[in-house]
Amino acid sequence: MSSPHKRQKLQDILREDPYIVHRVSGSVDLLVSLFRDQPGALPNGPTTLSTPFLVIIDGLDECRGNKDQSRILSDIHGLVDKHRLPLRFFITSRPESHIHETFEEPDMTRVTEKFSILGNFVARDDVVRYLRDEFRRIQDSKTHKDVLQSVPKPWPSDRAIEQIAKKSEGYFIYAATVIKYVDEEYFSCLDRLDQILGTSVAHDDPEDTPFAELDRLYTSVLSTCPKSQLPHLKRALAFIGTAPSVTAIEVFLKLRPRQLNLALRGLRSIIRVDDHLESFHASFLDFLFDPARAKDYHVDLEQCYTSSFQHIFSLLTKSMPVLQASGFHDRLGVNCPNMPQN
Repeated sequence: MSSPHKRQKLQDILREDPYIVHRVSGSVDLLVSLFRDQPGALPNGPTTLSTPFLVIIDGLDECRGNKDQSRILSDIHGLVDKHRLPLRFFITSRPESHIHETFEEPDMTRVTEKFSILGNFVARDDVVRYLRDEFRRIQDSKTHKDVLQSVPKPWPSDRAIEQIAKKSEGYFIYAATVIKYVDEEYFSCLDRLDQILGTSVAHDDPEDTPFAELDRLYTSVLSTCPKSQLPHLKRALAFIGTAPSVTAIEVFLKLRPRQLNLALRGLRSIIRVDDHLESFHASFLDFLFDPARAKDYHVDLEQCYTSSFQHIFSLLTKSMPVLQASGFHDRLGVNCPNMPQN
């Protein structure tokens, strides 16, 4: 805590009530006690303090348990809206379903603002700067001196950096994974970068792949899906970034209305489910369509599309008599020679 006065007051509170942090509402009680006499903390009015204290919670989705994460947000809402403490909260998180739903509640929307880095050009520029700095560090390091001594600066090319930044979609986890892989001490950074860019053959060792760490993350997220939903999940993922709407995909897959949303509920941190399916990470699709990386979660596009179109054809065949009777096929100029004639 940056304020010496608050630090001392916190110590006094804990000395008087050492079990406060172990109670269910202990964190709220502690903060209320800490800021009760703070100028601007009004019981029935807005905070008047010109410079409120900033509380940063980085990675809310990594806290233990969905219920605990939702409770933290509820407690924060109470501190801001009910107790009117001179506090501002900056919260970062993946958009997990329960977190997204909590922020969508009317009471929360009234006191919060949301910002997404998806498709944000400032975030992408930050990734580009990070990549340039890290590749410059690698080129200047003693570890890779022998390999890179004849390579002209700057390395790599702007095109290579842009290619990696584009795949990152503004998220540092992809860029950091690339740097970590290229910077391995006992391997050629040139060969490893070529492997990242797809210009060389991958290694046979599954643990010695560029994105082993990223693959573990994607596998962990996918594993939250119930096994009973897995067949629907894999077939649905084949339609990410395609034209069909969520409603149409449910028809293709012979699902009940809203069943697709249920199957994808645990994947909100990597997939946007609105009118269409959209991946937050371009690298997620690379993972899904590679059987060596995705393993049990591999999506076979040909198999998924074939199964879906067979179902569509079956629906159309069953509907032909109705379409013929209505003259719909005539208005479309469709010739159906095999259709039974009246």
